[in-house]
Amino acid sequence: FKSRTSQTMDYESLVKKMLQYNSTITDSDIRSVISVLKTMILRYSAQGFRIQTPFGTLWACASGTAETTEETFNPRLASNDHNIDVHFKLGETARNEMLTELEYEKVSSKFVIEPHINAVCGIDDDGKETRQTAFRTGQTIRLRGEYLGIVLSDTAQGLFLKNGNDSYRIVRYSRNGTNILDGIIADSIPAGTYTVSVTTQPGKDRYCTAAAESTITIE
Repeated sequence: FKSRTSQTMDYESLVKKMLQYNSTITDSDIRSVISVLKTMILRYSAQGFRIQTPFGTLWACASGTAETTEETFNPRLASNDHNIDVHFKLGETARNEMLTELEYEKVSSKFVIEPHINAVCGIDDDGKETRQTAFRTGQTIRLRGEYLGIVLSDTAQGLFLKNGNDSYRIVRYSRNGTNILDGIIADSIPAGTYTVSVTTQPGKDRYCTAAAESTITIE
């Protein structure tokens, strides 16, 4: 089983729910208290405090590695892995209360098996995977991701290369799996720069397309 949260409550909706819960509190009261709470949490967590709330604890945390003990901690450089992040741990009492009232329903798996592309790769002459962006006719383009498997006989599914208004579907595959999809570039696809996408059918009468963030070039 996998799950997906199907609803979102934004700030305005939260304020409205709080007004409905206790009619003696005004709209301005709620907004003022939330504003002060936000200011206090951000200010004192920035000063190194662990902030305990009625429903959990929030704190800032540093991480990273160094070659020597003399190296300066600098989370603003792209050349290192130094980082400051915010952590939140839900309190045990709050967790139990939430889980007790948790609402859920079993639905079709089509809502949680949409395709996603993590990386576009190539295969060199030794059969090893390479991170390349330029390809030639006959080479294999590999997609790594989730739920990439396709039905080859369905022409609506597959690995697609798009250049402007021109779209080309890869028709030959050497690997068709959930996490890896290998397509062979046909000589009918002209040279140029292309966006890469995959279209699958996660549910009956429902197609879904995922696009890669980077483009490729066919030489």
